[in-house]
Amino acid sequence: MLRIPSGTYQAPTGLNFHLEHSVKLPRNSFLSITGNNGAGKTTFVEHILIPFLRQTFCLLYIAQDISLQYNTMRSTLALLNKTVPPTGPDLAIAWIQAAEQKEILILDEFDKYLCPDQMQACNLASFGWVISVSHLLPNELYTQLPHGFALRLEKTKLHTTELRLERLW
Repeated sequence: MLRIPSGTYQAPTGLNFHLEHSVKLPRNSFLSITGNNGAGKTTFVEHILIPFLRQTFCLLYIAQDISLQYNTMRSTLALLNKTVPPTGPDLAIAWIQAAEQKEILILDEFDKYLCPDQMQACNLASFGWVISVSHLLPNELYTQLPHGFALRLEKTKLHTTELRLERLW
């Protein structure tokens, strides 16, 4: 079970995230993190969620600007004696496929780079939890995971964002 306790979390940027109710996600869950531009989706993921999850789980994170991770991806694949694709999306897919620990996969705006066949190649169902930050509606490939949820972020004050969990499927 992936659990995030209720409470108020402060990012180093000064933005506060208020989660009124604890989040409890069973294994094989998809979580969509959504909200308007400026609500703090990436800030929440990078400064609150990832440090919290790393205390318990192994995770693989594809940042919003994947080009910042290209050297890490290339180096990792080379060290594992895997083929190193030349292009960004194919490189990221190869990195995902090569992951030995398949606990949590976090994708920040990643689906905008991929066609459906490329998303299929990520084999999302092989991960215990898949978390996607996106403005897009979750596509049918995410339903490979039997549980679907959305964590909706809404900026309510200058430095406060409310988080609300909803069940999708």
